[in-house]
Amino acid sequence: MLPQNRDASYNQWRNSVFEALYEAGMESVADDWLNCATSFATFEVSTNDKKLADSVRSVYVCSHDPSHYAKAVCFTCHCRVCPDCARRETARLLARYMPTVETLAKKDSRRFAFRHIVLTTPLELEDSNISYHLNRLMAAVPKLFDNLLPADWRKKQGYIVTAEFGSTGHKLHFHVFFYGQYIPQNALSHEWERVTGSLASVVFIRRIAFSDATESLSEQVKYVTKFWSRDEQGEVAYFEPRLVPVLLNALAGIRRVRSYGLFYGIKEQESESLCPHCNAPVNRWTAGDWRIYAETGWLPDEALLNLKHGNNSSSEPASKDKSPPEQVPKQRSFLK
Repeated sequence: MLPQNRDASYNQWRNSVFEALYEAGMESVADDWLNCATSFATFEVSTNDKKLADSVRSVYVCSHDPSHYAKAVCFTCHCRVCPDCARRETARLLARYMPTVETLAKKDSRRFAFRHIVLTTPLELEDSNISYHLNRLMAAVPKLFDNLLPADWRKKQGYIVTAEFGSTGHKLHFHVFFYGQYIPQNALSHEWERVTGSLASVVFIRRIAFSDATESLSEQVKYVTKFWSRDEQGEVAYFEPRLVPVLLNALAGIRRVRSYGLFYGIKEQESESLCPHCNAPVNRWTAGDWRIYAETGWLPDEALLNLKHGNNSSSEPASKDKSPPEQVPKQRSFLK
């Protein structure tokens, strides 16, 4: 994983990428990139934190008593080549697919196994038609397996495919996390050559032990969200800033992670956010709502009443236990 501390070299790289994005005419992306919360996307706050950073977009608080729990959520750029946002995307992908992988691993089937397959191509990121080729070859991957496996293979077998431009030469290749029957390497190579129109034929395949399946999936998902590498001395080498706009253009409108068969249609598990202290639902406030609460003790609806122009009914913070007067505006609904 990328080191958690944001050292000078990482910050310098982000600044260089910002300049490259601006020079490529991607001003909006560049601004979001610059404003992305690179260190902490979320952090807990207390009433001592009256003025939050400008990067804070929302504060999630306990609906029963805000003093129980409050977590600030900062702005993130969601740029597909941002290492920080990519790390969060990795966590979401693993949460989606890991339960299925664990279930299959427990079966310890004699007939089926996990395999890591790499489908290579000679295409480079800076190829003038790389978006077209990426789309075409992404569509060729399911053809490959349809031709090699039985007609009903999706009922008992499946795979997750990710597209990557390697750190050396930035060549396009595909990583496939496969669960299913044995496939001879020569048959895989021959069919890859056929479905790519003789463009590529080099493939690699290795079996994954059931005990290593979850770890292998973790490593593969990182390929699609990894924009750095380590040299022999252990130093981090980041993706060339000048190529970041090129990569973004190549990936525009393309899903880099796709799933088929047993892994198809798995949705990310969503659960209601609850206060860890009292189990009450968590409400969403603005940073302004939180500041008023921290300074006055007023909840958002109480603030609407007490800060209303011309309302001198209260010079003291409203009690959370008192029922509001009849003229109180309709309660604001919070997004949960």
